[in-house]
Amino acid sequence: MLDESGFKEVSKRIFDIAKSNETEVMLVSKDDSLARFSNNSISQHISSMETDIIIRVLIGQRQGKAGTTQYDQESLVKAVKKAEMAASAQKEDPSILPLAPPHVYGPIDNYVEKTATISPDEKVSAIKEVIRKAEDKGLKSAGIFSNEDNIVGIANSNGLYAYNRSTSATFSITAMTDDSSGWAEDTNKDVYQIDHLRLGQIAAEKADLSRGPKDIDPGEYTVILEHAAVSDLLLFMAYEGFGALNYTEGRSFLSGKLGKKVFGETITIIDDPFHPMTIGMSFDFEGMPKRPIPLIVNGMAKNVAHDRKTACKAGTLSTGHALPQPNPYGPMPLNIVLKGGDSSIEEMIRSTNRGILVTRFHYTNIIDPVKLTITGMTRDGTFLVVDGKIAHPVKNMRFTDSVVRIFNKAEALSKDQVFAKAFFGGGFVVPAMKIRGFNFSSTTRF
Repeated sequence: MLDESGFKEVSKRIFDIAKSNETEVMLVSKDDSLARFSNNSISQHISSMETDIIIRVLIGQRQGKAGTTQYDQESLVKAVKKAEMAASAQKEDPSILPLAPPHVYGPIDNYVEKTATISPDEKVSAIKEVIRKAEDKGLKSAGIFSNEDNIVGIANSNGLYAYNRSTSATFSITAMTDDSSGWAEDTNKDVYQIDHLRLGQIAAEKADLSRGPKDIDPGEYTVILEHAAVSDLLLFMAYEGFGALNYTEGRSFLSGKLGKKVFGETITIIDDPFHPMTIGMSFDFEGMPKRPIPLIVNGMAKNVAHDRKTACKAGTLSTGHALPQPNPYGPMPLNIVLKGGDSSIEEMIRSTNRGILVTRFHYTNIIDPVKLTITGMTRDGTFLVVDGKIAHPVKNMRFTDSVVRIFNKAEALSKDQVFAKAFFGGGFVVPAMKIRGFNFSSTTRF
């Protein structure tokens, strides 16, 4: 991987090569390793290392990009020339902004060396412990144990320089019988904060409790969503609803509603890259400083995420949420935190006369971006709750509902929050939620 001193040296060489006095260099480097297991056997171990250097040059109102995975002088010269040729071939774009000036960034430390250097043998040993526990209970198990070392760097010819190194590890397990399954997962920047035996126990208990699932009619139910299910809902709210480009183009559920009540008072959502549970950066992909921003406060819409371009059009300042430029998606919050409440999953179950407990969702996808209508299925532990107790497992259900409607029907949120990955990537800090009138649109056969 290209370390910080190496990135500074490569950036300087690129600036010396480039004819344009507005040149940006982005470094994206990843060293990751993954052990996979299935049918109570370790089935695969892979590792990869990739370093991408992306060069963007501005020539007047034109821009061009080119990338290279090599940083010898010849490769850098070729990449710069490609970027300049691409810029020269473009039509003038009056919306292109000059590169950002230098900034000062808040302190952030999400790098844990032990996570970056954990050995394959250590991961295999942990997996074998979990497999033995599953076998003792007559269960089959499958899952992954991964670790990553990630670097993002931004430098430009205006003197801007930003560099971030972070680590993350994930242990995920699914325990299975012939007619049931249970699941648990944890992600942390510090691999030794992940309790793989506890995760294996949770998955095993869910699989055992899920044996012999029964049919249930579709319809509206009170639901208790565990943390991973809540994270999936927030994924679509973040990607489709909180960006300024979607907002100004009328494609967001928040369009025209800033300063207005959109949810109940229990809902507070912020984007906070400095939250101790998330793995954020102190700068965005334009090199602008990140800071916590309130998006929803006690149900009221407060802000949307801006990059420099949307901020310029809106007459405001960037909030530090740019994606790599240029891009058609606009700014996007990546470190969402949903504030917890004063309940717990156990209390939510006890207070429910009839409802459904959902472990997580599967294959969630968007139907209507403006209404935030999504669909998906339950998975790995779905249970009917009757008179404050889990009555029996039920076959998985398909849901079709609006995330806005769901959040407006929230009755309780748990005190505890966890960092939970979402189905299509990313992850958010979330509590569990109890919701009334959640719409299950159809049943399944399993």
